[in-house]
Amino acid sequence: MEYRRKISIRTLLALVLEKWRIILLAGLLLGGALGFRKASILWPETKPQQEAEVQPEISDTESVAEPVEEEKAESISAYEQELKLINEQITAMQDYMLHSVLANVNFSDEDQAAADIYVDVTNARLAADTAAADGAAVSASNESIEQTANALLKVLYRFASVGVDWTELTEETGLNASLLKESVWASGLDQVSYTFTITARGRSAEEAEKIVNTVVSQLKELDWSDTADPSLYTVAVRGFNTYKAVDSSNFSWHRNRINELNNLLSAKDTYQTAINKNRSNTAVVKATTNKQKKVMSRKTVLKSCLKHTAAGFVVGAGGVMFLYALFLMLSGRVLSAQEFNSTYRLRKLAVLPSEKKNKGIDRLVSRIDSGAAAAGSIPVCLKIACENIANEAGKERKILLTGDLPAASLQQLAAALSEQDRRGMHIETASDLNGDPEALRKLEEADCVMLAAGIRKSLYSENDEIISTVNAYRKKILGSIVVR
Repeated sequence: MEYRRKISIRTLLALVLEKWRIILLAGLLLGGALGFRKASILWPETKPQQEAEVQPEISDTESVAEPVEEEKAESISAYEQELKLINEQITAMQDYMLHSVLANVNFSDEDQAAADIYVDVTNARLAADTAAADGAAVSASNESIEQTANALLKVLYRFASVGVDWTELTEETGLNASLLKESVWASGLDQVSYTFTITARGRSAEEAEKIVNTVVSQLKELDWSDTADPSLYTVAVRGFNTYKAVDSSNFSWHRNRINELNNLLSAKDTYQTAINKNRSNTAVVKATTNKQKKVMSRKTVLKSCLKHTAAGFVVGAGGVMFLYALFLMLSGRVLSAQEFNSTYRLRKLAVLPSEKKNKGIDRLVSRIDSGAAAAGSIPVCLKIACENIANEAGKERKILLTGDLPAASLQQLAAALSEQDRRGMHIETASDLNGDPEALRKLEEADCVMLAAGIRKSLYSENDEIISTVNAYRKKILGSIVVR
């Protein structure tokens, strides 16, 4: 089962601003560096305000002629790098269009070949019927057969999509592996009839047939013994045929590639024009520099340095905030209790606050996230958790506390809950449901389960597996306790 994770912008902002010291330091460092660099360039050529005013005929453009010349040279170098990259992209695009199967077939009369792949479970059903003692056992066996057949079907489907070895066909057709891979696709995965379809296009009917045959032959030779018993489950092919087809998607593909190539050619002309223009302007700046001597007041230089410092501070602080926010979003970690519970549709049993007391700016930042600000003291939260657990569990008293937190943390949390419990609940802990047989035994014996997660400590990938295991044992999940 797939879970959709919803990240709260408010929570993300609060977590980012918790690093305000690093953000401030990054802004000050980059701002100071840019301001110092600007000052080191302009300050040696400055004069006091009174001396600068004696020469009013010198314009601002002339006074910064040398920095402008450097900027022009940097612009020309950047444009030349971009132009080189565009030329490489044009060459690669032209080579691709010359050899690609997609670019060399008639989309209105396209040669295609297709084969239906079928997982045959006849032997498995016969074996189940023979071994069954009664109707209930037969039903369980049939369910197991369906699960195994679907697992094998997904293995075959994925192999057909990304696992085929094209080495032999590459030598025969002259097409590289990436060009062959884009010519074939798997579709129509049906977990009821255990089938899917492999379709390929080719520059001829024979080439399309060879591509499909390559995939089919490797599927038959694939070792899936770790997924299913080859003597009970077999791979069969039915409905193999070649035909002519009108491929409207290929028409759109041709149009898009032509537009991309035209855009590259247009960008090439634009950059070449910019290079020529900047070279012309650089010559004018050099001539002006030779005629005039740069004179700037110290007040003007100070203003320029302050502007660069402010710009550097904004870029430095903003850059660190963006990168840290990106890290939080991509890390796959639990960012808040509300996000964790909404992702898995769990009841909130309690949210335990951090033992650290925030002061000053840290306290103001913590108030941005309404969920964090609403948390009470730890004893109060534990009492609330006990009441919610008792209400959800009902008469069931043997409860398993699990999650991806360390075993010591789970045991400490279970002990704290037991201290506050007044209804005789028995809480056990299991920290590794996916790798510890003893944890699975506890899960089997438990009446119900509750999850424990830590903010910025727990991983969604780990909790996905934990919840999948709990669901496989058909145990009721009471809800979650999230630790800050």
